[in-house]
Amino acid sequence: MAAPQFRLFIIGLPGVGKTTASRFLAEYLRRNLPATKIAKFDDYELLITKPRDSGEHRISLNGQGQFTIEEKDRDQVLSEVLQSLRSQAAASKAEICLLEFSRFNYVKAIQTFDVKDNYAIIYLRTDDLPLRMQRNRSRAPDQQIRTIPDEVMKLHSCSTDDVAQLTSLHPGRLLEIDTSKLTLNALRDEVNLRAREILQSRFRFEEAIPLWQELVLFSIVLIQCVVGLAVLFCVWAIPKLPNLCMETTARWLLSYSALRMYSYAACGGWLGATAYSIRCLRRYSVLKILDFQAYRWWYLLGPLEAALLASGIYAILNGGIATLGARFDNARTGQGLAILGLSFLIGVSTEAFMEWLVALAKKLTNYRVQPPEYQDAQESPHGTRERTND
Repeated sequence: MAAPQFRLFIIGLPGVGKTTASRFLAEYLRRNLPATKIAKFDDYELLITKPRDSGEHRISLNGQGQFTIEEKDRDQVLSEVLQSLRSQAAASKAEICLLEFSRFNYVKAIQTFDVKDNYAIIYLRTDDLPLRMQRNRSRAPDQQIRTIPDEVMKLHSCSTDDVAQLTSLHPGRLLEIDTSKLTLNALRDEVNLRAREILQSRFRFEEAIPLWQELVLFSIVLIQCVVGLAVLFCVWAIPKLPNLCMETTARWLLSYSALRMYSYAACGGWLGATAYSIRCLRRYSVLKILDFQAYRWWYLLGPLEAALLASGIYAILNGGIATLGARFDNARTGQGLAILGLSFLIGVSTEAFMEWLVALAKKLTNYRVQPPEYQDAQESPHGTRERTND
């Protein structure tokens, strides 16, 4: 049986950055769920279409296509728009629907969609009204028609909301982003972080898992932490403590400096992934969204993946294929600590370094360029086209 359609609401007052955030969300989800159909809807297109198609008199449009709604008619008009939005989303065959809208009574709006358990809400907030007005006026050229007049931005329906009540009615489902001081790149990072949290919850906020399952996950992470620290101590102790009781074979292997550096890299990646697992356990246990069945193997194999990835990236950097500022010199003091620190970062941010490796591979293999005999009529004006994977 197919899973019910997941609905992700992007809400907030005008000028907080909903349109930009929804674009970042769509990009992140399509990149991480390539086989999943994702649809994006917002109330703006419906508001613009409404007066043009039906001679609507409650909505006025200026020459640039910007619309205003009389305050006395606003709630009724937006309720009609939300009903249409709900119908569009329900009819969509997409597995994930991004729904963007702006209104002061979010509680009523969410009720309109009659959501059950397969949804989440991202609320964007900027308390500074002049800043929201400035952002609204400085939209990109292709978004200028979405600009709302300053006098409308000051109205009650565009300057207040009921997010406090919404939070109490939907505990654990509302993820808030304060966009007051965020740059465009910082907003993208925040949106990606929230999207990652939603992905890790498998789009569901189920009942709390049994205590024994939480204890199993905690035990797995605790054992991984002890193993990583023990191996790290052994690697460090070889040159420092010659009288340490160790197997002769292990002491002989770790006497090679190159192998010791790879061990540092693997330990750093292992501990970094373990630290990330601890962070996930703490956060999702509090939110009551731990999923034992789906993620037991993720917790078990994550450190191993990070250890292998860290070792591979160390080989790439040390071999001179790529650089992050400087090559690692075998004679440099503290090289082991530098490798350990970098590898810890790799373990904590495995996805980011995987994207970096893919970009490096494309660069090294001249990914976008094909020999002339493989080019067809759809090639670009520069004689190249992007290669597609089978």
